[in-house]
Amino acid sequence: MSARSLLAPVLVAAASSLVACGLSSAQQGEKLFAESCGHCHSAAGTERTPGVTVLSQLSPRTIAASLEDGVMRAEGSKPAPSRGWASPATRPAPVSNPPERAGLNAADVPNLELRWAFAFPGGTNMRTSPAVAGDVAVVAGPFGEVAALDLATGCVRWSYEADATIRGAILVGEGAQGRAVAWFADSRTNAYAVDLESGSLLWRQRVGWHAAAYGTGSPAVWSSPTIEGDSGGGAEVGSGLGPRPGRRWRGSVVHPGRKGQRARWDPLGDGRRRPLRLRPQCRGKRGCFAANSAAVTAIHGAVFAGGLDGVIRAHSTVDGRVIWEFDTTRPVGTVGGVPGRGGAIDGPGPVIAGGMLLVNSGYGLFGQMPGNLLLAFGVGDSARSRD
Repeated sequence: MSARSLLAPVLVAAASSLVACGLSSAQQGEKLFAESCGHCHSAAGTERTPGVTVLSQLSPRTIAASLEDGVMRAEGSKPAPSRGWASPATRPAPVSNPPERAGLNAADVPNLELRWAFAFPGGTNMRTSPAVAGDVAVVAGPFGEVAALDLATGCVRWSYEADATIRGAILVGEGAQGRAVAWFADSRTNAYAVDLESGSLLWRQRVGWHAAAYGTGSPAVWSSPTIEGDSGGGAEVGSGLGPRPGRRWRGSVVHPGRKGQRARWDPLGDGRRRPLRLRPQCRGKRGCFAANSAAVTAIHGAVFAGGLDGVIRAHSTVDGRVIWEFDTTRPVGTVGGVPGRGGAIDGPGPVIAGGMLLVNSGYGLFGQMPGNLLLAFGVGDSARSRD
């Protein structure tokens, strides 16, 4: 029985708010969910395994993608009880952008304004960093969609659909014969090269051969060959920064200083250097956590860090104070009017290039706030006119 054939009855029990079915279908779904999923996905859930309440927040397409192409595809291929679920939580390294590439400096940051928001229909996780080349941002959605967006407007120049979801970053650069190329890999371990100008497929190749291989890596180009990593049999290990049971924790951003030195920031102004404790904006937000686990991005004079409360903040590199922030969970209009919502910011850090700040919003794993937005910020016109 395929994952797609399982989806309808399972959703009756796990996500009754999303589909409407008769009593007999509900009973069938409850029985199948209890036998095949309930061993791990209990009503309350755990820190690493979402419960029924969390699953009910996911769209049907998201659950189908997890069962067919994601970390649950082994379970989805055959309905049988499972002993556990690996935790998909990769943590990219922090990124530092030189001024000539970023096009922003610390003086610009307080004047950043939302320019556009792009939503992927039905998505709940934004896990892939956009790649910027000239006036184009190439971004991947949660179901294998790849789109080249106009950096100034967010309008789609071309789109391509991979066979499965894309977890790693997209790489853009010069390929054979000087052609501009975008490289990426999907969760089925297929590697792709597409023409950056038109979006046409140049080549596609399977790079993982084990039946349980699950592609999570990003491509790298070296002397023409493209190298891409997978999770080696589907077993993934992740870690996050969050509250421990019985302890209060608000998350922090730390400037560690040079090797052997203490933290450089003195956020309270009392001469003691310590991590900068944040004030999360979780009031009225279901699934909001007071923690920072996404990668950070730095430009000259400022560090950008997104929180699980859905707020992207810019900190001064001098003293750590917040010099700009934006709550990505607030309602915004999207390009083309596609329904969209922001959520937790996790995984990859923001991308800064060409005077624009690009931020993913939405991470519906581990009970966090789902979302499907890519938001683009630029310096406001009024600030530019003053310059």
